[in-house]
Amino acid sequence: MDRDITEAEFLCEKAESVQNSSKFMNFIKGRTDDDKQDLIKEYYSRVALLYKKNKLYSKAYDIYTILLDIIKTDDPDWIQFAFYACACCKNMSNMNEYRNIHNRMIQVYQDNGRYYSACGLLVEDADSMYKEYLECSSNPDELHHINQLYDQALELINLDCNDHSSILDSCYLGKSRVYMLLEEYNEAATLLEYMASLYKDDSSRKYRITEWLFMSGLCRLVSCNGEWHTFEHILSNYSETIVTFDNMYIQCKMLHDLLDACKKDDEQKFSKLCFDYDKVKPFTPIETHLLLIVKRKLNNIQSDDLL
Repeated sequence: MDRDITEAEFLCEKAESVQNSSKFMNFIKGRTDDDKQDLIKEYYSRVALLYKKNKLYSKAYDIYTILLDIIKTDDPDWIQFAFYACACCKNMSNMNEYRNIHNRMIQVYQDNGRYYSACGLLVEDADSMYKEYLECSSNPDELHHINQLYDQALELINLDCNDHSSILDSCYLGKSRVYMLLEEYNEAATLLEYMASLYKDDSSRKYRITEWLFMSGLCRLVSCNGEWHTFEHILSNYSETIVTFDNMYIQCKMLHDLLDACKKDDEQKFSKLCFDYDKVKPFTPIETHLLLIVKRKLNNIQSDDLL
């Protein structure tokens, strides 16, 4: 290790020497600015590798940030060094610096017209912040910030002429999850219904469409506040506009059965339906949360047990 550190320090001195050399000396030695930058990249990248080899990720990160400040952003190596810097941040569990580097990368991608790549980073940041929120936060301002990241990605998609349906899916699904946490269930349902209608003629997405409509149906069930005829009308619209959503699918049948239990104010039937469904297709945490809200409205039951 000591030998590696000594070598790294020596290479740092060489890189600094080249970096600080005057234009006159470069001219005398026949060295162009590009040659100078290539040397700096070579020396510093070797230094960073030595630090990473010895798990000195903080030192490696410092070297990569030097490179990001020195190298021109249109140099292909800039993005590569940025990814290396992000990897160091992850190893240090420093998500603030990780996102700072991501923000710089997003700007570089936009400046170079690489909107799809910028969208990918925005969605990645939003998804990771969403997971962090679930684990350790309760500040709604963070949820609004996550939504803004998805909105930024959607704006950039419009600047790219290619088909990026996977990014669209991620953004709309991400925003719907955030709206659910904000208890804006109609907003969440609207997004999911829009996705379902957008891909209603795509046979490869039939199963995903049923998942989206099941989730949007649960959101509508929560927000109808006992006006079951309203929810009945919504289910009818699902079947009419999205032909694939019919009783062939367990999700569709479940929504109709839940509606029947709710209309009869039958808490026992509601619980049995949930129990039987969960054995076949386990509920996700958010589905369980939504169903619990509905169950508590039946006969004003205060329960934390869905099944």
